[in-house]
Amino acid sequence: MTKILYFLCIGALLISACAQNQAPAKVEVVNLMPAEKQITDEQIHLKKKIAIGRFTNETRLANSFLNEGSNIGSRMSKSANDILASKLAITNRFILIERQDELILDINQQVADIAQYH
Repeated sequence: MTKILYFLCIGALLISACAQNQAPAKVEVVNLMPAEKQITDEQIHLKKKIAIGRFTNETRLANSFLNEGSNIGSRMSKSANDILASKLAITNRFILIERQDELILDINQQVADIAQYH
């Protein structure tokens, strides 16, 4: 009797293990903002031009003898510039103009103008 009960329990477990689960219910994603509204919002915002200049650290700590000869200032300047430019670019509301080396470009342009006359 116990053997029959044992086989019936094992058979019930095997049959229940082979049962199929129900398919997951389909979830429908609803866009709360209509497509026409999205297009008009993008058209309304005019992009502003922003020039990003050079960052410098003119404090006593930055100019101390401990930092003499190191390139930390220029690396920090470039990374701060990159962070600002990336955050502004993500908003998609600005036209970014990078003017880190405007003075160098102006000097090179003046030299080119002088060389053109000679």
